[in-house]
Amino acid sequence: MKSLRFKLTSAVMAFVIVVSLLIVAVVAVPNINLSMNGNVSFVVNETEVYLNKVTLKNTVTETAEGNYQVRDVVLDDYSDLYIQANTSIDISDVTVFSEQAMEIDFDMTSLNANYIKVNLSYQNLPSTVHIASTSLYMPKNPSEKLSTGKQRTFKIYINNTGTSALSLSDINLQISFEEKTSLLQNDTANQYYYVEMGTIATSTGSEYIKWKYISADGENAYSYNSSTVPTGTGYFILETNVLNTVGLDGTNNMMEVSFNNDLQSSSRPYTHLTNGWNNISASDYSTSNVRQYINGYNAYDSYTNANGIYSPSGRYSNMYADYNIDPENDIVYQNIIGRSLGDLYSDMNGSTSGGEVTFPTFNENATIKYTENDVDKFWLLSYKEAYNLIGSADAVRIWPSGSANYYWLRSPWSTMPGNGYAVTDNGYIVTPSVFVDTNAARPAFKCLI
Repeated sequence: MKSLRFKLTSAVMAFVIVVSLLIVAVVAVPNINLSMNGNVSFVVNETEVYLNKVTLKNTVTETAEGNYQVRDVVLDDYSDLYIQANTSIDISDVTVFSEQAMEIDFDMTSLNANYIKVNLSYQNLPSTVHIASTSLYMPKNPSEKLSTGKQRTFKIYINNTGTSALSLSDINLQISFEEKTSLLQNDTANQYYYVEMGTIATSTGSEYIKWKYISADGENAYSYNSSTVPTGTGYFILETNVLNTVGLDGTNNMMEVSFNNDLQSSSRPYTHLTNGWNNISASDYSTSNVRQYINGYNAYDSYTNANGIYSPSGRYSNMYADYNIDPENDIVYQNIIGRSLGDLYSDMNGSTSGGEVTFPTFNENATIKYTENDVDKFWLLSYKEAYNLIGSADAVRIWPSGSANYYWLRSPWSTMPGNGYAVTDNGYIVTPSVFVDTNAARPAFKCLI
């Protein structure tokens, strides 16, 4: 089932925002199977947060002519409603198309001197219902109640693959707040610092995804010290084990299948776009589906080869949608410092000392082209970065401890550039000795903290 989640953006893609209370579409009688009623309640822990507006997106209403309108509906304008204990928002008789996900947007403002982390929880969730939310840290704001720059939107997505109506009250859908003094958190048990961006859905709520701090803005791996908090610009890598997690539409995410395909089943490169390219090589990182997926472009997780014609198959999605990363509202995302493709290629060679890999010459018939000036928010580590930024000890490169999955590096194999390097479940840097569908993408980014 194809779900409607928020439109995604990155430094290399266009982002179209449609905000309207006008009719989006008028259609014949649809197959409506997601209807709900009840309320969303708030749990308050002595935090001064105000609710400005609640918008129900993708709702369906019947016209006098017997057709159906798809539109966004704004509930009462709450005009700075102070959220207290037992505050709840009534949502009654709402329906959407069966192929759509209901989105509920909560526009809020915090008047706290510290960051406020917003959490979503629920219980007694039917097996046919899938619920997720965006990650959201509300910025420090001790004085400006309705400052445009301080307002943030918390988004909840609800999908129902069954035919029964959903009672929001029965599943006890709740929003709570948690005060944080910094975006950088400290995992004392596992001895690392991290930031949170994006979420995965669990049986009881949305779990924030952790991105582990691995180095300062330089070439040396960071050594954990609980008394010395990192500052300035740092490098982060995905730490939460997102493999085998289920997306909003009820299907597994794409990170673990690693874009399995039949393009070069006897070799071990990661999959690449097939628009005009016949020679698939790890040095073509700029055109890879892995890069496409982690930077917000939709990509298929597999391709088939029939008589030399490559056709996409499998699931079609991207990391922003799978992990509910909201570029408009996520503070960590907005602090990411992108890297140009030229920069990524300048240190991509397969060795501990790195070195430049030649930027590929594109087929003129290709429908998608990239230049060295294009900037990515997310990227795969190179061989040099895996060795130096994380550290030369194999154990610290495992993702995460206990995970039985390899993850790709962006560096081509020095003696066979058609193949790419990867990190094993033991933390060794190798050319993969397993078939490509057991590898995964473990993206990294550079961020101001």
